[in-house]
Amino acid sequence: MIVEIDAILAEQALEELLHGHSFSSSKQCQALLRYIVKHTLNGEGNMLRERVIGSEVFGRAPDYDTGNDPVVRSRAAEVRKRLAQHYMQKGEPRSGIRIDIPNGSYRATFETIELPSRSDSLSSPLEDAGVAWQPQFPPMDTVALPDPSEPEVLAGPAPLVLRAGRWSAWRWSLLLAGLLAIAWFSQREIIHMRAELTFNRFWSPFTSSPKDAVVYFGGSYTYYLSSGFISNYQSEHRVPNANSGLIADIQNGKLLNQSSLVSNNSLIGLGDVAAVARVASTLTRLGKKYDLRYGSDLTVTDLHASPTVLIGGFSNMWTLELTDSFRYSLDQGGIVDHQQHKLVWVQSNSTDGVKGEDYVIVSRIPNSVTGSFALFIAGINTYSNQAAANFICDAEKMNALTGSLPRGWEKRNLQLVLHTTVINQVPISTEVVAVHSW
Repeated sequence: MIVEIDAILAEQALEELLHGHSFSSSKQCQALLRYIVKHTLNGEGNMLRERVIGSEVFGRAPDYDTGNDPVVRSRAAEVRKRLAQHYMQKGEPRSGIRIDIPNGSYRATFETIELPSRSDSLSSPLEDAGVAWQPQFPPMDTVALPDPSEPEVLAGPAPLVLRAGRWSAWRWSLLLAGLLAIAWFSQREIIHMRAELTFNRFWSPFTSSPKDAVVYFGGSYTYYLSSGFISNYQSEHRVPNANSGLIADIQNGKLLNQSSLVSNNSLIGLGDVAAVARVASTLTRLGKKYDLRYGSDLTVTDLHASPTVLIGGFSNMWTLELTDSFRYSLDQGGIVDHQQHKLVWVQSNSTDGVKGEDYVIVSRIPNSVTGSFALFIAGINTYSNQAAANFICDAEKMNALTGSLPRGWEKRNLQLVLHTTVINQVPISTEVVAVHSW
């Protein structure tokens, strides 16, 4: 907005320009700008005619021919270029006043610029440097004017769009931040779409099947002394009946026959329970009905009739039997790589038992020996089963597989070996350590 301006602020804006890089290399442009600003502020329009300026600033005769000597016009054009260059490089003036010289005129215009802090805007470059500054304009007849023939160091060409110079640094920063934000969100959207595609392909055998899914988890086997063994032991050792239980002293190395023990597989690990809950939740979200089975409640007919998720490693006899011929399988207390014919990954725990490193195999078999789709989650420990379920049920986490999966993997058999870190029986991180497809 062009308004009547405070002369002190205008003089401060002038000094800011004259001490800037754009004007420091040309004394003629400095002298012309100072002259124009002074007489504009004083309202002396008669002193701002071309012939008068040529005489007062450039030492021409009072009646010189302006048609043959365009010194004022050329220097005024140069001043306009340097003004545009200054504001393009420095942004909005610290003084809060922008000085321009419109084309076709030798009068200065003053535009107020709103600054964040008036106290900051009132300081001059000289004051910032610790120099006491007081604006003053010496009489023009005492100013040593340069020779018109003096070689000039000209500024570069003016920008094509001069209005761009009015943009402050914070506006350019805001524009750049906006462009970066758009690029970031676009990249995030691409990553999200790619992750969703991998996730949907992984679970497509369930969503495309017209039959309900089966989610099965095995129980941990525990063994108890049979009632017959307890009765014989009490008779031989003259131990009275005790409602609180019996502590049998069995010699080390003594073999017990099958009739002495009773097995039970009804105990379920907490990690398996968490894995079942996560898989069931995912199937529900995908709109797929499922039938939950555990322990001995699963037959070959069930496996043949429905797409099945089998959860559990050493606690799941179906998993141990059906995956034994795969490249990666559970054996010897860990995970065996049958191509290398050796045990590759084993569970480990810290001495205090707080932290553990565990591994789990995820086997995705579109056409298993059962005649239907089967998905196996087989961890060394129950908590790695929970980690694997969290991984395959999270599209963002599965995006880590994108660069490792071969073309057409969704129609092929696929095995993943995942590593997980367990803290206080809770898996806190999961990473892919091996991928095999056939």
